[in-house]
Amino acid sequence: MPRTRTAASPTVETKPPSKTRGSAAVPTERKRTPVRRKPATPAAAVMEFDVAEHYDEIAASAYLNFLARDGSPGSSEDDWILAETTVRSKYGA
Repeated sequence: MPRTRTAASPTVETKPPSKTRGSAAVPTERKRTPVRRKPATPAAAVMEFDVAEHYDEIAASAYLNFLARDGSPGSSEDDWILAETTVRSKYGA
């Protein structure tokens, strides 16, 4: 039996055609622009901690750490690092 060809059904578009602007196609639906959030603190207000400016305060705190140790094992480097961390946290840096 010979095959017969049937006519194709017409194509139906489900979404509207996109508008054209110049030669590029622009979709009809617009995308939302992401919200730009402001930083919590302005960049000018953030300052770096300068050890040289707080040297005397760190040295005094290290000496107090040495006295608080009262002969228990430890080193002056540990006292200094603890003092620097304490002073740094005091100034929020």
